[in-house]
Amino acid sequence: MKEIVESYFEQRSLVNHQLASYNDCIPSSDGMMSRMDRIVRNIRIGTDEPVEDNDGCIIKLDVLDKEIVIRMKNIHLGRPTIKEANGAEHPATPMECRLRKLTYFSPVYLDFKIIDEDKPAPEIEERVHIGNLPIMVRSAQCNLHANHISHLCGDADRKLSPYTSTEDADRLKELLRRAGEDPLDPGGYFIINGTERVLISMEDLAPNRVTVEKNKKYAHETEVAKIFSQKDGVRKPLNIEKRRDGMLMVKIPSAGTPPIPVVLLMRALG
Repeated sequence: MKEIVESYFEQRSLVNHQLASYNDCIPSSDGMMSRMDRIVRNIRIGTDEPVEDNDGCIIKLDVLDKEIVIRMKNIHLGRPTIKEANGAEHPATPMECRLRKLTYFSPVYLDFKIIDEDKPAPEIEERVHIGNLPIMVRSAQCNLHANHISHLCGDADRKLSPYTSTEDADRLKELLRRAGEDPLDPGGYFIINGTERVLISMEDLAPNRVTVEKNKKYAHETEVAKIFSQKDGVRKPLNIEKRRDGMLMVKIPSAGTPPIPVVLLMRALG
């Protein structure tokens, strides 16, 4: 059993869930649709047009009795870079961002096309910088990733395969040391203003969804329905229990009252 666990963690670190979730969110170069792509693609404002494969986001505005249509698609992330005061740019490394108290991020771009009914429609989209996204260290977009670190260190721009090649694994460790990084650092965190920040995973019940479970109490089994009602940032729990005699009892923990019959609550609410 020990050998199986060790073999598993040789290829999957303790923060693999953080890296996998982040990589699923950001755009990738392998042609797979990311979560950010799906979010942009499904935006519809001022229209109920169905989502087509090549349309992307559609926003319709009425400005001075004219209809203006804005289409956005092809979200793209640039490489993490540092821009100096004189305008020069160079690839960023997590260590440099730590020492200089900078944020390790990539620019985010979208292709825009603005269609004015009084003007001919543009034939091509214009790529616009819409903001910056912090990059998770050792993620697929990080300059320390095996696909990018060779270019970062000035070597031949090739992708390393540390999990299938011992030579590439040793090469990756050497390049990480050259970049000022610890090869044993699994990543999975962000660098914001020079400080390492991590997202804490939490397991919690989904809001506004009813979950039913069987609860054993006093040698008999009861059915309990739970819901966390959430609206405008306010979240309140509500429990309904079905007793042995079939009576439905509701308990509102935030009210601090004992369970009361559901029928009585419904009558009180009108």
